Amino acid sequence: MQPSLRSSFHSFLRPQSLEHLISESKNNGHIPAQLFWEVRERYAPGTIVFEREGIDKGTILENPIRSDLISITQEHYLFLTFESQEWKSYEMLTDLNDLTSMSATLTPLCQTVIFQTDTDLICLTPQKEVLTAFIKSIEEMKQANGFFDYNKHDTQLLENKNWLVLSVITK
Repeated sequence: MQPSLRSSFHSFLRPQSLEHLISESKNNGHIPAQLFWEVRERYAPGTIVFEREGIDKGTILENPIRSDLISITQEHYLFLTFESQEWKSYEMLTDLNDLTSMSATLTPLCQTVIFQTDTDLICLTPQKEVLTAFIKSIEEMKQANGFFDYNKHDTQLLENKNWLVLSVITK
């Protein structure tokens, strides 16, 4: 699946769109899932890989978004990756309700925390990348991610799960 091509025509809007996401996150007290997807799609053209049965974790080891995030992807049900030159994401299903248990992995990656709650994190890394992480309910995932059959085929897979997203954005 390919994002819209208009993002390549509006590269000068990239910093503004990322700043808008950050501003809206601060104003709302959480990262808005639908806005996150919209900004990611428009930030830079990329490729989405979706596997309902889960993505083979061996394949992501070949080209990880950050090697220090691999441990997190190994512990959760990875079903979607997004990759462009400027934005890389992993989307997973998880039993976790917040990011607390991942803080030992995520906190050392952050040089400057821009926004943080129990379920959301936006920070600047020493490499001047923007790291985002959030956990949302499946109800919130429905609004942004239409890949699953939320009413029939996938109800057992999604039952008692939350949506975990990790992204690294090159400014």
